[in-house]
Amino acid sequence: MQDTLQKSLTLWDGKDTASLESLFLEFHEGPDFLPGLIALGNDRKFHRGVTWLLKHHFDRKGPALQPDLARSHILQFEAIDDWQARLHVLQYLEHLDLPEDSENVVSDFVESSLRSDRTFVRAWAWHGLAVLAERFSLRRDETIKQLTEAQARETAGSVKVRIRRAIAKLQS
Repeated sequence: MQDTLQKSLTLWDGKDTASLESLFLEFHEGPDFLPGLIALGNDRKFHRGVTWLLKHHFDRKGPALQPDLARSHILQFEAIDDWQARLHVLQYLEHLDLPEDSENVVSDFVESSLRSDRTFVRAWAWHGLAVLAERFSLRRDETIKQLTEAQARETAGSVKVRIRRAIAKLQS
C-alpha cells in the first residue's frame, strides 16, 4: 500500500483535493494506511499530501494514531516547513496523543507557527498553544496570559476569534 500512496502523492499536483479524497476513500480502512502515511511523512515532498490525508482522517472521526505512530509523526514536525502542511497539523493537533516527552518538540512547532506570515497558520497556532496547555497543565496559567496579551495585540479577525476560542477552551 505504501508504494501506491507514494506513487499517488508523487503524481498529486499539490492542489486538487478530489484526488486525495479518492485516495482516502480507497485506502483509509486498510491496516497499513496510517503507518504508510507516517512513513511517507519522513520525506518533505509528501508533507502537504500526508497531512491533508491525516486531517481528513480526523475530520471524519477516524481513530487516534497508535502511540508509536503518533510519536513518529510528532518527530516529523520540525521538518515541516510547507505552510499548508503546518496548518493541517495545527488543525488536528488536538487529536494526537501527546506523549510526556513530546512537549518540547510540539512547543517548538507551535511557537514557530505563531511567527508565520500566514494568518490561518498563526490563528491555529494559538489554538495549538491551548492544546499544549491542556495536555501539559503546568503551562495553563502562562498560556492564558499569552493568549490574553495576544488578543489585545492581534489585528486579524480570524486570529482574534481563534484566540478567544483558545482562552475559552482553557477556562472551561
